[in-house]
Amino acid sequence: MFNFSCYYPEDVARLLRTRHPVFKNCYHPDGTMYWLSTQGVQDPDKPETWMYQSIISWRGAPYPEDLPDQAARTAFMKEKAAAFAEPWRSAGLQIPENLAFPADRCSTWKVPASWADAPLAGLVTLAGDAAHTMPPHRGQGLNNALEDAARLTDQTTAAVAGQKSLRDALSDYGEEMSERTSREVDLSAKQAMMSHDFQSIIDSPLAKMGVRKQEKVV
Repeated sequence: MFNFSCYYPEDVARLLRTRHPVFKNCYHPDGTMYWLSTQGVQDPDKPETWMYQSIISWRGAPYPEDLPDQAARTAFMKEKAAAFAEPWRSAGLQIPENLAFPADRCSTWKVPASWADAPLAGLVTLAGDAAHTMPPHRGQGLNNALEDAARLTDQTTAAVAGQKSLRDALSDYGEEMSERTSREVDLSAKQAMMSHDFQSIIDSPLAKMGVRKQEKVV
């Protein structure tokens, strides 16, 4: 996958806010996914100060080692973007000439089945992507990082209040975090695979019914 942010000239910046002003996702029949979002708006009256994030991902080759330099990565980015509809096409074709970005593998971090058995359990802990790296296609990495922060705060607050030892507080946090995020990692991995299978997308409830409130019929 490529994941980067950049600025565009005024006309392109305005075009990229069409369809939806904040974010939009596009799936191509060739198995490529393209996420485009507004990352920051320094000045609402100056489109050239609007920062956009692009994420384009695919299954299989080329792998990061097949795109060893920026020229190869830029060429592949533009080749893929050219096949998309607007505004994704312009977002990819008109990236700044001097823009540098890496090619990364989408990865997952399998959380230990028992956090209590982890090295230094009760003394050191992890949170966020450091604890449970997951593909971004389901959008749960940040959600779980925020949940981690809340749960860890609760546990350390209990330890400071003398309700439990710090070792027990960190171990309790780790156990809860491990169970919760193991499910999220697996679901995110499945979603990442589905996001690059166009037929699965077409057959999904999202494509068939859209995003709208459903009424239960008794």
